[in-house]
Amino acid sequence: MGYTASLRRTKSVSYLSGYMQTKLSTQDEAKALIQEVVDTFVNKGITQKELDDTKKFLLGSEPLRTETLSQRLSRAYSDFYYGRPLGFAKEQLKKIDSVTLKEINDFILSHKELSDLSFSIVTKK
Repeated sequence: MGYTASLRRTKSVSYLSGYMQTKLSTQDEAKALIQEVVDTFVNKGITQKELDDTKKFLLGSEPLRTETLSQRLSRAYSDFYYGRPLGFAKEQLKKIDSVTLKEINDFILSHKELSDLSFSIVTKK
């Protein structure tokens, strides 16, 4: 079984979507596992190691997100579209660098609706 998820944020909607691939015979187990993982995340938050690793990834990979002209233009357009100030990404990186485990877990714990999952089964049948 493999699965992935991604967050979509636009001016009109924000949602998390994902997919998993499994045999039909194990679909109920797979859905239960995904629900359990999300529920654990929502009820317990993250660990200090997970926060540290996430910070390292986001802060360390920033140069890769701005290495081409196309990436920089796309970021500038997005900032304009959402009404963000010039240099918004740098400010966000400062906030990421300074966020505490308590702050992030308080935020996660305040959004119990994240556990409200729905599933669709797609097959060849």
